[in-house]
Amino acid sequence: MGKAILKAGLIGGCYGLLCEALYCIYRAILGPENTYLSAFSLVTGGLIVGILYVCGIMQKIEPHGGFGSIIPLIGLTSAVAGGINATRKNEKKTFIDSFWSAGKPSMIMLMSGLVVSMILAMVFTQLMPNADAGVPPLLIATPAPVAIWLEFIFSFLIMAVIGAVGQIFLMLLKPTFTGVMGMLFAAYVLGCILAMFGVIQALAVLGHGGMDVPILGGGEFVFTSIWLGEGGFAPWFVTFVRLTIFSGIIASQYLWGGLAAAIRGKLHPEEVLPDEVAAEPVAA
Repeated sequence: MGKAILKAGLIGGCYGLLCEALYCIYRAILGPENTYLSAFSLVTGGLIVGILYVCGIMQKIEPHGGFGSIIPLIGLTSAVAGGINATRKNEKKTFIDSFWSAGKPSMIMLMSGLVVSMILAMVFTQLMPNADAGVPPLLIATPAPVAIWLEFIFSFLIMAVIGAVGQIFLMLLKPTFTGVMGMLFAAYVLGCILAMFGVIQALAVLGHGGMDVPILGGGEFVFTSIWLGEGGFAPWFVTFVRLTIFSGIIASQYLWGGLAAAIRGKLHPEEVLPDEVAAEPVAA
């Protein structure tokens, strides 16, 4: 049990490091004031995960990652790719049908989390209409920015803790696949609730990668978008743009997953062909 928790924490932490590295690269190129650094980091992170899947690396990592591989948003790329090719092989479905079968559960989870988070954010904004300058009330003080090397450490630690704690729940609850989707839905909404009191925002100052990559960051993104528009701190157009960007981030993970599955299937047809077809001798 302890070994599984340690692995989940380590692999989760590595996801945090990856996203932090991408965030720092984009920050150096585009400047620290750019509001799309997290979006670029997540889209690029999903692409990297897709490449690793094509190379067969993700297939070796995921069995050891546990919740540390499940909670990262960019991990969706590998999950979709793996689901597509497994469905093609085991259920003899077409690529399109396999894509839908593999992506449908997570799509439902993400859309449900989006709707619930939006409702919670709207209710909260109406209950707290007088917050100053669009900043939600904080349970903890926002820390000062830290050195880059500390950002990497905090990003690793944040995701390591999330992965380890999630793994404990995973081992105690022993959920089915539907139960795992329920855990991710709960994490999504939890991110929104924590963002209401500035917890996610404060942790993001310490380690952007550690808070951008887990699905909790999606709940924070939705809350902040609604807070800005519903509270009158920014035009509703800004909220629409932010939610559109978030939808694009999610869509990119499915796009990379689909491409990774297609390329991997071409390179290794035995992984997508039914066993009886893959075993047929090639005609001379």
